[in-house]
Amino acid sequence: MNPTAPWRLWARLPLWQQILIGLTLGVITGIVFKQDVLVLAPIAALFLNAIKMLIVPLVFASLVAGRAAPNSAVSVSRPSPSTWSPPPSR
Repeated sequence: MNPTAPWRLWARLPLWQQILIGLTLGVITGIVFKQDVLVLAPIAALFLNAIKMLIVPLVFASLVAGRAAPNSAVSVSRPSPSTWSPPPSR
């Protein structure tokens, strides 16, 4: 059997199924191991900090790119009130 076969099967699953499987495995792990799972707390903290470290720059970059896209680069230095207000409801 090819050692990469399970990963190929995993990669073919839709994202919603991968998320549901991961969520189910996390719940089962928590139920089975109870307080012993606290050993993994530092790893969880590292993972969450890495996510935060990625999200903030991505949101900032998307705001700047979205503001700069319709006009020239000069418009980035002059944000208008419409940049920060929510879009009108339809």
